[in-house]
Amino acid sequence: MARHETDREDLFAEAVAFVNRAEWHVPELPGPVLLGERDNGWYSIYLGQDNYYQFDAENRLRRAYVAPALYRTQGVTLARLIRDRTGDATVLRRTDLTATELEAVRADLRANLHKVSQTVQRPDVRPSRSVSDESGEVAARLVDRLLRLLPFDRSDWLAPVIRGKR
Repeated sequence: MARHETDREDLFAEAVAFVNRAEWHVPELPGPVLLGERDNGWYSIYLGQDNYYQFDAENRLRRAYVAPALYRTQGVTLARLIRDRTGDATVLRRTDLTATELEAVRADLRANLHKVSQTVQRPDVRPSRSVSDESGEVAARLVDRLLRLLPFDRSDWLAPVIRGKR
């Protein structure tokens, strides 16, 4: 794990794992919105530098980053991972969320999904960049995938457990 993270200078350029990706710059939001899809069907949403959500091919949440916490699915809940830094080490503190905390994360995710979907569908907002796509088909496909996530009220909204260190 890196000892010090830095803001990405150009998230779109660095997101080469996404075979499909598009970016929107919206004045009301603190940073660019990036939607991306990997060739295995995983889908990601970045809201600037401080919010990130990754979904599996079945649109279930796998991972998230909501500053300053990382979240990783445990199948039935999320593990919250917080970095503790000292002068010579970085340690991840893990806490499995309670039902109340889990619902709060889900409500925040749902609100962010709605905000992004409303933003990227506005007639005055166009993608600023997309992967080699002059026609806008990639951006349209990514927005369609986003809309399939809504209203994000399914009972199986968490992906299967991601194995990690205990």
